[in-house]
Amino acid sequence: MFRDNFLLFTACLALISCHNEPKGNAKTPHHIQKSGPADMELRATSDIFAPAPIKQLSFVPNNVASWLGHIIMVDANGDLHRATTNSQVIAVKQGNYVDVIGLDRPNKAGAFLALTQDKTVHAFIEADNEGNFKSIPVTQAKIPIKSFCQSNNAPENQLWARTQKGEIAAYDIMFLEESSAVLIHKPDVAGKSACEPLTLKSGELALAVKPNSPFVHFDDKKAEIIKGLSIEGMTTPGYAALTHENMGSVFADGILITADSETGRLIFIARSYIMKAMAVEN
Repeated sequence: MFRDNFLLFTACLALISCHNEPKGNAKTPHHIQKSGPADMELRATSDIFAPAPIKQLSFVPNNVASWLGHIIMVDANGDLHRATTNSQVIAVKQGNYVDVIGLDRPNKAGAFLALTQDKTVHAFIEADNEGNFKSIPVTQAKIPIKSFCQSNNAPENQLWARTQKGEIAAYDIMFLEESSAVLIHKPDVAGKSACEPLTLKSGELALAVKPNSPFVHFDDKKAEIIKGLSIEGMTTPGYAALTHENMGSVFADGILITADSETGRLIFIARSYIMKAMAVEN
């Protein structure tokens, strides 16, 4: 009798031990490899959902009502979308877009440029108080560029781009208000190149997302995005972008956006919070 009870007790202990055995991060896919522990944890502030994974995004600041600044996105299908930091994702235009860049136009309607797969530049300008954008003509739209150069702050009158020859060139931008068109031309003399990585602080802590890594990188610092108050974290980041522009509310000092590599989910994190977590002065 004692032997039977002892065997039963031993079996129960084994069952409990198996039940409580750590399972690791069940939400991390097998192809995501952790290269050691994270240097820090960043809590998600909020999130939004696009119809497909986001491959590129840029920012259109609003100096009058900062919370109405736009996030312009290109998804995996080549379609354009927009959102603000307190709205859901709204479609702008279907197409074969590969890149986008927001422009800074103080006290004027927001605008951005989008690049198609055949290297044609399209221009869009905010058309109403609802935040909708309309397409406007571009003079010399066929420009031999491969991608736009993003920067910590949205460009105003000049942007930089990588050419199909691998060069980095500057292009002046002029809005012809009367004809609702955009003039883009390459100046004879270009200034210093601004085609550098996005950084958390000016010139420091370059942002990067690496293949099959669950972390967002700032130079050699690895940040893991964990669950916020009611927002799940992210273990499969595929793309990230940030801006120092005022995007309203808790994002007054800028915002980091990480896009999931497998879904259309995007996580927002306040830049000021990241700076504080890293003990970095602005």
